[in-house]
Amino acid sequence: MKALLMNTVKVQRDELKNGDLIVLNDGHTALIYKFENRDKFYLIYASLKRKQVISFNSHNVVFEAYWLKNLKGFFRLTERVFVPED
Repeated sequence: MKALLMNTVKVQRDELKNGDLIVLNDGHTALIYKFENRDKFYLIYASLKRKQVISFNSHNVVFEAYWLKNLKGFFRLTERVFVPED
C-alpha cells in the first residue's frame, strides 16, 4: 500500500470522482467505481479476511461507522502509476 500511495495525490471529498481511493489508517483501501455526488458514491474492495470482493455505498451503515471513523484520506492515482518502468 505504501508503494501505491507514493503514486497518489490526496484529494478532498468534494473533489472525488470515479477511480479515486479511500484509504483507512490500517491500510484498507476501497476504489470508487460509481460516483453520483460527494455524499453518494459506490465503492469496492477485496477482503483478505473474507476472501471475497465486497461492494458497498457511502450510505451504508458500515461506511459511516467504520470507514469514516478510521479514514486516512481520499487519494487519486497519478499518471506515474500508468507509466512502465524501464
